[in-house]
Amino acid sequence: MQNKLMAGVWRLMIGVPPFLWEKQIKRAKYKVNKSTRFMSREHRLVHHFVVREMPRVGGPISAEIPGIGYTFGAHQGTITGVGRAPDLPG
Repeated sequence: MQNKLMAGVWRLMIGVPPFLWEKQIKRAKYKVNKSTRFMSREHRLVHHFVVREMPRVGGPISAEIPGIGYTFGAHQGTITGVGRAPDLPG
């Protein structure tokens, strides 16, 4: 069952032909790459950390979280804030 997409309709599971969904995967990958092009390696590490930790913390995360600098190997003062990404065109 590797690389198969199934759709449930009422009580049936119907296989979706690859030509219908493979193009959508390529479009989604291009869109993600395009929208995250501005991120440096360090920015991406902080982004992944925040996305992973927000559910555990239960709210917004600040740069003052104990160990955040240690997590990324950053020196004190390197991480000055965790904010919103800039708005990108289109």
